[in-house]
Amino acid sequence: MQRWRQALSEADFGRRLRAFARRRWPWLAVAVFILVFGMAAAWLASFGNKPSPVAAPAPESSVVGHVGLVFEDYSGVAFEDELKRVDYSLLLTLRDTGVDPERFSLQEVTHIHEDDLDYLRQTILVRTRSSVDEFTALLKTHLTEHAPNSVVAAGDDGILRLSLMGRPTHELRLAPPETPPPTLPLRLSGQGVLAIVIDDLGENRSFAKALTRLPFPVTFAIWPHASHTAAVARTATAAGLDVIIHQPMEPKGYPRINPGPGALLTNMSEDEIRVAIRDSIARLPQAVGMNNHMGSAFTADAKAMRAVMAELAQKGLFFLDSRTSNISAANATAAEFNVVFLGRHIFLDNVPDEEAVLMQLHKAERIALKNGAAVAIGHPHPGTLAALERFATKHAPGLTMVPVSQLAGRVLRQDRATASSKPSTGAGTP
Repeated sequence: MQRWRQALSEADFGRRLRAFARRRWPWLAVAVFILVFGMAAAWLASFGNKPSPVAAPAPESSVVGHVGLVFEDYSGVAFEDELKRVDYSLLLTLRDTGVDPERFSLQEVTHIHEDDLDYLRQTILVRTRSSVDEFTALLKTHLTEHAPNSVVAAGDDGILRLSLMGRPTHELRLAPPETPPPTLPLRLSGQGVLAIVIDDLGENRSFAKALTRLPFPVTFAIWPHASHTAAVARTATAAGLDVIIHQPMEPKGYPRINPGPGALLTNMSEDEIRVAIRDSIARLPQAVGMNNHMGSAFTADAKAMRAVMAELAQKGLFFLDSRTSNISAANATAAEFNVVFLGRHIFLDNVPDEEAVLMQLHKAERIALKNGAAVAIGHPHPGTLAALERFATKHAPGLTMVPVSQLAGRVLRQDRATASSKPSTGAGTP
């Protein structure tokens, strides 16, 4: 009401001024009239307008291909970056040849650690009416466009073998579509646990609520400076789900690539890093751990990561490395401070399409059943949610979905058992 009175008083002033100007200076009246009422109009136009909210920090990603599919960005790690494009080319080929999602399935997934590389080698069964030559020709077309350093060759056994920079990455076994699809639980045996972490939460409250309706637990990785950080954390806690801090960290390409507010930067002092982490913890007091948002530059900096681990150790939080760098110092520095360390095995939604995400979930499932445990990270995409809903009824009976804190607890127990089994060598032994 006070503002409206002010506006009316300004209008009354304008009327008085115009009367005065008509008596004395007609030429000046026009200019004053325009000035006063221009200012009043501008004030009224701005009334009630609010500044636009600061945009949420974007995932460390790049857009690949002509359909706007988003891939996680490894910030210059050439092999992993191009391997994603091989997967993308394969997905396009399957779609172009009319292969129904139920007609291709993962037969084997092997986690490969070679030199500084960390990637998955896959064996895939494809039921298609296309001949080996037809399928190969179409796949080569997509690979030429999206992954030019890859090679595909058909062997005498009819198996298509893909390699990237001289390293084998995929085996494709083609079969007629009449071949009955094996039931997934019968193909997979063993026992394992899988933790699903959803990054980039804190902006979309409805998506967060939808995650709580899944029939298995997922872990909420929440930006500490998001628009709805506290509300989304309460949603998770009310549903009995884990919350971890999705801490923005400096990527390669900074400042062109902005990790968002509250980011940890490599030029910060140890005290500045620890103060920033305390602030994030204060914003998410429910958190049981932390993982990195972006961070391809920061996690590779051992000195900076020591400051992180020192603070996490003091607060009793674990660290989950999203592995946006293949030279991350997170594992080694966590060990220095006795911080429980976990590492991501699979990104679910480099291609945020329901079928593609479901395929990634089955890769994670394979790893979990083979190795006993796995961690998969996704993002708040509709395709990711839809795939998670479907996966609830499709995963093998030997797979148990768990919160990420359960995996952290397992690692802690293993570390303690290992430490207690070592013979004591006297005082001074670390």
